[in-house]
Amino acid sequence: SPRMELKLKSLISKDNIFGEKRKLNGKKQTIVTNVIKNNNDCCKTLIDFGCSQGYYSYFAYFNGYKVNAFDHDPTYVDYLNKIKSHLGFDSSIEFYNAKFGEAGAELNADICLFLALIHHIYKATDSFGSIKTIIDKLYHMVNKILIIEWIPKQYDYQKSENYNDTTITES
Repeated sequence: SPRMELKLKSLISKDNIFGEKRKLNGKKQTIVTNVIKNNNDCCKTLIDFGCSQGYYSYFAYFNGYKVNAFDHDPTYVDYLNKIKSHLGFDSSIEFYNAKFGEAGAELNADICLFLALIHHIYKATDSFGSIKTIIDKLYHMVNKILIIEWIPKQYDYQKSENYNDTTITES
């Protein structure tokens, strides 16, 4: 969409990705970025499911992680790869157009982000049969830290001022 294209084009420089224009502004962002920053001594790899504009993927990359990021929207993935190419990033960060169920069984990382995505889990049960099977898949993908954000399907987080007051769980 034109709106998405404008948002992604605004990220085309490293300064815009993490500079003054992209200040952290909520509890969720603070928690997730702190987990990434504070664990890079023991964690070296990160999977980002539903990476959207790639904020956390790029944040992890700039903090020394090898990143595999996935989004179901090919437009986002195309722009993220263009940004990666434009800025000359190496293969330590990769973006893929795939849904959660399409990610390879061999996929594994120290940290796995499953943010603002859990409401799509019901669609994935068609492929996996149950939520337990999905959680088992996530469990086998993550070595140390799994962050899942629960947003009910009917919750319009873009219009809510309480969006960043979600509960984030580490395991």
